[in-house]
Amino acid sequence: MHLIVFGLLLSAPLVMFGARFLASLMLRFPILIWAGAVVLGWAGGELIAGDPVWSRLGLMAGPPEQLIGAIASAIVLCVAIVASRRGDAREGAKELAG
Repeated sequence: MHLIVFGLLLSAPLVMFGARFLASLMLRFPILIWAGAVVLGWAGGELIAGDPVWSRLGLMAGPPEQLIGAIASAIVLCVAIVASRRGDAREGAKELAG
């Protein structure tokens, strides 16, 4: 029981200060947001390509995971560029910042 309380008391401040630190890094270096979006797109594409549904659809081997990951990350990057040029991203960030 003591370890659970200790873990909760330790993890809550770590999460709060870590989130604050990451937020300040993202404000200082916006490229980190773009890099994170590309990584998420890549991971999502690999998950889609590695899904067992491809074998149920009659395809013996699904699409190559690396290729689909690269395509998904490129799509995410293109959508982010279009959104930032329209100004949607900046307006949303201003609303979140207060």
